[in-house]
Amino acid sequence: MRRLLALLAICIAVFAAAWVAHRLIVPDIVPVAFAEGPQSLWGLETAFLLQSIQNLAATCAAIVLVVIIGRQALRARWHRDNQP
Repeated sequence: MRRLLALLAICIAVFAAAWVAHRLIVPDIVPVAFAEGPQSLWGLETAFLLQSIQNLAATCAAIVLVVIIGRQALRARWHRDNQP
């Protein structure tokens, strides 16, 4: 359980770091479809990379949460079924 909680904390920390970096480095970059004018290529690439990292970290955190909740449910069921 400690490993899962540590992995969850790491996922949340990576997400937060990527979110803060995205807001600090490229706050004015918007998706290409919504852009009113040309945007710098390095800004688009950086924003894409940081958004990808955020998505991966959020997905990892969601999977870890599902595993933790599933383990807790199985543990509770096992204790309920093995009561004398």
